[in-house]
Amino acid sequence: MADLSKILVEGEETQTAAGYWSSLAKTTLARIIIFNKRRSGETATLQIGQFQCRPNWASCSTALKASLTALEKRLCERLDLIEITGKRGRTVPIILTPDTRAAVELLIERRPPVIPKSNKYVFARATKGSLGHLRGWDCVSASVKEVKEIQKPEAITSTKLRKYIATVSQTAALTELDVDWLARHLGHDIRVHRQFYRLHESTAELAKVSKLLLAVDAGNIEQVQGKSLLDMSVEGM
Repeated sequence: MADLSKILVEGEETQTAAGYWSSLAKTTLARIIIFNKRRSGETATLQIGQFQCRPNWASCSTALKASLTALEKRLCERLDLIEITGKRGRTVPIILTPDTRAAVELLIERRPPVIPKSNKYVFARATKGSLGHLRGWDCVSASVKEVKEIQKPEAITSTKLRKYIATVSQTAALTELDVDWLARHLGHDIRVHRQFYRLHESTAELAKVSKLLLAVDAGNIEQVQGKSLLDMSVEGM
């Protein structure tokens, strides 16, 4: 993403630039899906307005901030959580890392003229007159095929990604509440989730679930084994 972002920042608004924009959009979408272990079709529907109106950590109550650990507070400062609408009108949370947030901001700022202004999607199709968005799984599939170290890229699917993080979480000493947060984030209907005040919900999920996602994303599974979300730490953050 870094190379594509640099080209967009330094380049001119030409047809070639539109091609780089599309490449950055596909790469960013794939990265967000893989990190969050979410259904690809849901993530692809992220809208510009939803990104711009995302929850603000700084506006949360002092009491809530005081209940978080030092690491959780740092995660809230560095990461962003966006809520979009998924199937059957339910809320779908997506966590953005600093690099994906910066990429999304650039995609909005350098949106090519070929995309109609009425297209509300962040990951719009860079096709004249199109009001649609990119196919999330196509982006993931293309990205993993570029990684030579992956022997069976076709085996990586959004369903298996979610099953993988759920399996890894079983090695951690998650509390019942921890499991609720993780299940809600993954969209697994494995239990009736507890409902919290909306102001608290986004911050708590961002602070707690992101620790597990970051550890797995970095391949540091040993950091989560035998630990609850409260006890987990992410070194080098």
